[in-house]
Amino acid sequence: MEGKKRFVQVGVGGRARFFYEALAKTYSDTSEITAFCDINRIRLEFAQRNLVENFGYKEVNLYGIDEFDKMIEEIIRCMENLSRRKVGALIVVENKTRLDDVI
Repeated sequence: MEGKKRFVQVGVGGRARFFYEALAKTYSDTSEITAFCDINRIRLEFAQRNLVENFGYKEVNLYGIDEFDKMIEEIIRCMENLSRRKVGALIVVENKTRLDDVI
């Protein structure tokens, strides 16, 4: 493997903790969390503090609702980079809001 797989988690409320804690603990030898995005700043800061205090992480990038477009632009840039290297990626979106309400 070239390096660790890097993850951005969009949505850090409720059950999201199960996913990012698994990456930070169980899969820490192969994976790393690089950023969180959420509409709620308090949830973002809680998730960040959890990673730092309980899993020895450095602070990750936090994207609030006002930075959603910036995060999407960065994801597109990353996908272009991966495409040039012929590396695949999986982006999963789950939301209570229908995607056509966002797009």
